[in-house]
Formats: sequence, structure tokens, C-alpha cells
Amino acid sequence: MDGIPGQTKNLPTLEELQEAAKSPDYFHFVGLYDPFQPGVRLLFALLQNAHYPPETPRGEKLIVVIIEWVGQKWVIISLPRAEVNFLEEIAPRCELQVDQGGPQLGNEDFPIKGNGSNVFTLMTPLDHLLLCGDDGQISAMIHREFFQVLALDKGWKNRN
Repeated sequence: MDGIPGQTKNLPTLEELQEAAKSPDYFHFVGLYDPFQPGVRLLFALLQNAHYPPETPRGEKLIVVIIEWVGQKWVIISLPRAEVNFLEEIAPRCELQVDQGGPQLGNEDFPIKGNGSNVFTLMTPLDHLLLCGDDGQISAMIHREFFQVLALDKGWKNRN
């Protein structure tokens, strides 16, 4: 990694992201980052911990970008096409389903379209606790996921 640790790189524009997303070598998975979407942060932490350790050549294959769209923050997790099976195995454990195409809100299409077949949306299933649980259950689920992500991150840092 070039530069000073902690130094901010120049961020790409939406046009540059769209151009890069056209590559058939990568698949791109979009999830809601803020407001919180259950499973999205856990999915990233599990991918990073199990398959793409930070500051390694493998870790550089995992590309993550957060953009703002329709007043919300969205994360784009990009993986080499040949390694998409990692995400497909982990997503159900995070209670996420993967749907073809970018998200849509009302009549607004997600600004990153890729090449037409390599962008997917991380969806919360309709029977998810978030949509059918009471406030106490939802709060407990959010806290549980927060601590799972924290433990994965802490475990990685303690190994190195």
C-alpha cells in the first residue's frame, strides 16, 4: 500500500466507479450501510476475516466503496468474479439474500450499473426479524451483530 498510513486517497467519482464496475472480472454487491441493514457489515467482516485479510495480496482483491445515494450511505463490496462463491456461501449465514441488479428506490435506479449483469443487491428477506420482530428483539439483534463484527475485527488484529 503506497502512501502514509491513514492517509486519505483521492476518492473516485461516480463516473469513475461506473467505468470500473463494467469490468467482467469483478462482481459488485450493494447493501445499505447507513441506516443500518442487518447482515451487511457482518458479511464484510466475515469475508475479510476468512478470505481477504487486510494488508495482504489477497486482501487487495476485496474492494469496498461507500457512496451516498438518495440521502443514504450504500456500500459496494466488489469481489473477483472467480471468487463469488465465498460471498454466496456467507450471505445466507448473515441472513441476506442476493438479487440480480442494483437497488431501486421509487423510480430511482442505483447509479452504478456495472456491465448489466455483474451488480447485485444484498436484500433483507421479508421474514427477517428486522421486519417482523418487536423493538426488544430488533435491538438485541443489532447489538449481537455489532459485537460479532467487533469480535472478528479484534480477532484479526490479535492474530497479527
